[in-house]
Formats: sequence, C-alpha cells, structure tokens
Amino acid sequence: MTTVNRAEVKEELRFEALKVAVLRKMTTVPAIAGASGMALRDAEGAIEELAASGDVASVGGHVLPTVAGETRVRSYADKRYGSLRADPAVERWYARFESINHRFLETVSAWRSVPVGDAKVPNNHSDGDYDTRVISRIGALVVRMTKLLDELSDKVPRMARYEQRLEAAMEKIDQGDRRFVSDSGVDSTHTVWFEMDEAVLIVLGKEREER
Repeated sequence: MTTVNRAEVKEELRFEALKVAVLRKMTTVPAIAGASGMALRDAEGAIEELAASGDVASVGGHVLPTVAGETRVRSYADKRYGSLRADPAVERWYARFESINHRFLETVSAWRSVPVGDAKVPNNHSDGDYDTRVISRIGALVVRMTKLLDELSDKVPRMARYEQRLEAAMEKIDQGDRRFVSDSGVDSTHTVWFEMDEAVLIVLGKEREER
C-alpha cells in the first residue's frame, strides 16, 4: 500500500492554488478551486496559509499574488520538477508542445480577424462558413494538445486538469456558445490554453519565446 505523505500533499495544494493566482493575477477562491480541480475547502485552506505567509493578498474578495508569491511558485517548481526538466524525452515533448501552441495562437488570431486584401480587419462573424472552418481547426488542435498533455500528466498529474477544461470548452462550442472560443470572461479554449501555456513554462522552467 502506498503511504500518503500529508505534508507533501498539502504543499502541492498550496502550489496549485498559488500557481492559479500567479497565472490569473487577480482571481477568487472559488475560481481557484474550479481551475485547479481541488475542493473548495482545500482551496480556502491553501489561500489562508498563503495569505499568512505573504504569498497572496486578499482585497475585496479577490486574491492577488505578491512578488514573494510569484518568486515562491517558481522556486517550488525548481525544486519539485528539477529531475523532470533534465529528462531528454521531456525536452522533445516541449518541442512538440511549442509547435501545436504556435498553430493554436495563429488560429485564434484567424478567429478574431479576417483578411481583406492585404490587411486584416476584426471578424464580425457574419461569415458562418469561415467561422465553422476556424472552429474545426481549433477543435483539431485541442484534440492534439489533450493527447500531448496526457503524456505529461503521467509525470505531472495535475496537468490533466487542463485537458478536462479544454474538452469542456469545446463541448460548450459544440452546443452553440461561441464565447467559449476566445472570450476572456469565460473558461474559453483561449483562456484555458493561455493558463496551460504559462503552467507548462513554470513546471519546465522555460521562458516565453518572443513571437
């Protein structure tokens, strides 16, 4: 029987809560619970401890990371995932990740703007066929990314949460709610993808490449 190290589990929960706060810059405890997949009571406990240690601040019902918190989340990742980063297979995984990531960002750009001659103008979504083609491309990229995340989830189990959130966003789109393509006010594919991208950078100790 595997022995559960409660201290390590607690530390992992704090890391997940702090990571969401760092990624979102300003959020709430229920949002942290939803994004991370942890129980609300666990998120509340983690944020209370992080506030006591000065890693987050609570202002008007919102949770904001401090400079110390941003430093701590990266220090924890350095300690927790040092051996993972040294694995050549993970480096090859990251190359595939970046390839899909780049294509997704191009596709979201195609959703937001359309070519008119040599210029691009905001997409008013009057061309249903165009939008359908873009959504189809986004769906294909989400499938590829969830399969890729599944590989990393063997080593970083909580990455599976991004798989679940991406699939949930695609279900909303399939049901006709196109806010879930890229709107920042909902858990859209772009919102989740951005958080996932930032999380991968933190876990693997990477810097964002200029595009």
